[in-house]
Amino acid sequence: MGRFLFTTILLNDLGVPTRSMPIALELKKLGHEVAFCNPMPAPTRFIEEAGVSNLPIEMGAPPPPSEIAPIGVNAWNLDHMLCMFGHLDEAFVENCVRAFVDVIDAFEADVVVDSFVPTACIAARACGKPLATIIQADLHPTNIGFMWWKDQPENVPSPAAALNAVLSNHGLDSVSSSSDLVIGDLTLCAGTPETDPVPHASDVVHTGPMFSSQAQAPLPDWIDDFAGDKPLIWVYCGNPRYKMGPNIAGPGDSIVVLRAAFEVLADLDARVIVTAGFQERPEELPPPPDNFREADFLPGLSLARRCDLVVHHGGHGSCMAGAFAGTPALIIPTISERESNARRMTSLGVAELLIPTVDESGEMRISSVEFGKTVQTMLADSSYRTKAAALSKRMGEYGGPGAIADRIEALL
Repeated sequence: MGRFLFTTILLNDLGVPTRSMPIALELKKLGHEVAFCNPMPAPTRFIEEAGVSNLPIEMGAPPPPSEIAPIGVNAWNLDHMLCMFGHLDEAFVENCVRAFVDVIDAFEADVVVDSFVPTACIAARACGKPLATIIQADLHPTNIGFMWWKDQPENVPSPAAALNAVLSNHGLDSVSSSSDLVIGDLTLCAGTPETDPVPHASDVVHTGPMFSSQAQAPLPDWIDDFAGDKPLIWVYCGNPRYKMGPNIAGPGDSIVVLRAAFEVLADLDARVIVTAGFQERPEELPPPPDNFREADFLPGLSLARRCDLVVHHGGHGSCMAGAFAGTPALIIPTISERESNARRMTSLGVAELLIPTVDESGEMRISSVEFGKTVQTMLADSSYRTKAAALSKRMGEYGGPGAIADRIEALL
């Protein structure tokens, strides 16, 4: 039997862990040892509740944002995103790689399965371990990046110099961009060619929808009692505040989703369930309206199937859950990666998107009037659900987590 280490981007968000976990659980069923290494609060709770080991990892704080890659600017591509989070600094990149090397060695991993962490990919290669990567289409080197609908400027920051210095330290070949690092011995692309197109890549296997038994568990009885015969809307925001403290705006903050829902959906003849994936409730939010019900965590795919509409922040996992459930979505994307997901869903006719604007305080806002009109339209127009049902049927033709686990097992 083998030992499989799953590495995921170290953010306090469930998006990436929830798509890796179904594969990990399938490998565990096959008798293998599996472990994650994500110390962030929400992923930690999610991993523990799945009954999987979560190993400690220490890499230190990233350096302050640089003038050429300030945090809060929408990232054009993976290179740009890594620059925002310290990867222009060679010492920090080296610390990250060594931290992952230590975990790989301590766990005695046979295979590394990475999602969204180029330094973990370097560590796997430095340790001579087979590498499977789970990417989104926008990360593939043959694609443009996160903002594919715009002309990319020539001066997008790149961490290539720091990455190549570290690669050289470990006796590894240089790369032209960070996207080269996320191509593994086996490269898996989350979603389908429709939802995540990679037009010029023959080295990618699309996974189809990845959902574990956690996501498909039975819903609690109170949901049917709460909904009654009213339309049911699920509002999911992920992490409302990536920076600690009230009234402090941070990049990717999804409190804009909650604000819009609280303001507009309180007057709708519908029932609303709000979840945030084990995140703390922001202090500045008012009490929920009478037609709302808040919950820490509910099985996402089961809830999406029960609802008439999903309102969310554009995370890839949320997009996949709505699509696979056959439920239309109203998406309020809070960073460029999420806007990319939202635009792809909208192009398939299963979603609408509202792009937030940023006010003088740095907070994202959307038009309450536009939000309300869009919700009403989507609840009344059956074409969204018809197209979502058709997409769900096509997504169901994939083999699921078990088929992907078989492919990863073959790397042993």
